[in-house]
Amino acid sequence: MILRELAGAAVVAALVAAVFAAGEILRRRFGVDAETSRKTVHVGGCLVALAFPLAFKSHFSVLVLAVVSVLAIVVGGRLGLLHSINDVERKSQGGIFHPMAIYVCFLMATLMGNMVYYAIAIMVMALSDTMAALVGQSYGIIKYDVDDENRRSLEGSIVFFLLTF
Repeated sequence: MILRELAGAAVVAALVAAVFAAGEILRRRFGVDAETSRKTVHVGGCLVALAFPLAFKSHFSVLVLAVVSVLAIVVGGRLGLLHSINDVERKSQGGIFHPMAIYVCFLMATLMGNMVYYAIAIMVMALSDTMAALVGQSYGIIKYDVDDENRRSLEGSIVFFLLTF
């Protein structure tokens, strides 16, 4: 069982590295704007995460991957790397919260014994969050404050609600 978890972790780590590399190529080579490259990495990471129930039996494996991902994102940001996710103009902790949210969803679904809940949560995170951000930034006119540093648009929030519903 340990070998299966290690093999799954190796495959997932390679896929996550490929997702980050794709984001970096889009940002640096093709000049894709920071928000689009960030959302590409976001969706790619969620698609990889959808395979976690197939790759892992233990939530501890997902926890280790989440912690390693957070550390890579934090260190990459401090070293001026990972432009695909760190070049956005707004202040965002999403790079840190995203892997941890995946872990919490995996843990909860494991405890409930139903990975369908996990898949639903990851798809909401992948599709609804991404489309809400892209629509809100492109077409958002009516803005509201979420906290002292973050604003959202009504248009993006409506897209989030409709896609999730």
